[in-house]
Amino acid sequence: MPHVKLEGAESYASWAEHAETILVSRKLEGYILGTIEKLAEESSKEGQKWKMTNALVRAWLLSSVSPQIAKQVERIKEAAEIWRLLKGTYSGVGNEMLGCKIQKELQGLCQGDKSVVEYVSELKRLWSDLDYYDPIELESGKCIEKFNKWTEKRRVRDFLNGLNPKFGNRKAAEALSLHCYRRGKFSEIRSRHI
Repeated sequence: MPHVKLEGAESYASWAEHAETILVSRKLEGYILGTIEKLAEESSKEGQKWKMTNALVRAWLLSSVSPQIAKQVERIKEAAEIWRLLKGTYSGVGNEMLGCKIQKELQGLCQGDKSVVEYVSELKRLWSDLDYYDPIELESGKCIEKFNKWTEKRRVRDFLNGLNPKFGNRKAAEALSLHCYRRGKFSEIRSRHI
């Protein structure tokens, strides 16, 4: 199962993504999504196959979570029910405390001893987590486009604000050019500092 263990709400998004990818690659996602349902006739060939495959997926799920979490779900016999319970308990979507924690981490993040690539990787991880835990739903394509530009500007600022002082002159020049923003700016600015 995934190399990422489910330890709690903070690791759920990464764990779920890894678990789903592995199960999809083996065409077993129906056992966690509930689309492959238990057959009433367990003694039939199909019923036995469902039982065996469900047990395999269940074992994978139990081995990919912390011992404390495994104890909460080990008596549940259907993999789909385990998945639903873990998602409901740990997904954290809309969790204000996690959103605030990630935002605070972003605000305090500096390049420090990290290379620019390592620094950018950390920023991207935090942005991805923030997008997951604090989602926004927009209906209009125009609104989505404006929001994406707005978000990209803030991410450029996050990046520039955390860069080491040796990039000071570049940071000032880039900050002044933000009013000329166009899509892809962050990638361009990041590549200039690598």
